[in-house]
Amino acid sequence: MKKLLTCAVVMLGILSGCHSTDSNGHNKTLSQKMLRPVIAHECQSELTKSKVWKASSLFLAKDTQTQIKDQACACVSEHALDDVATSQILKATVSETAKNELVRQAVVNSLSGCLQDTLQTL
Repeated sequence: MKKLLTCAVVMLGILSGCHSTDSNGHNKTLSQKMLRPVIAHECQSELTKSKVWKASSLFLAKDTQTQIKDQACACVSEHALDDVATSQILKATVSETAKNELVRQAVVNSLSGCLQDTLQTL
């Protein structure tokens, strides 16, 4: 059991420390890359539930709504974990509760800015 725990800790250390550079030149750990689809999904969900989104998207065509949501959530998934400590990301890889809280907080913190950036480019 002790060997299994040691292996798990070493593996998590490797996952949190493996860096690569994305297309924008940002360094991303493997853990950050693994959380990106979860963040994108949570972003879509949060945006759909938002009263502000519901009110503002009434006058937009469905394809325009989809385009805005996709671009904004791509931005969120790309940048949501930029200012998150590695220790928090590491906790999120082993704890479902920590992952859910991290994802929720990351989406909330970056959604507004990404949505504004997306709307300015349209």
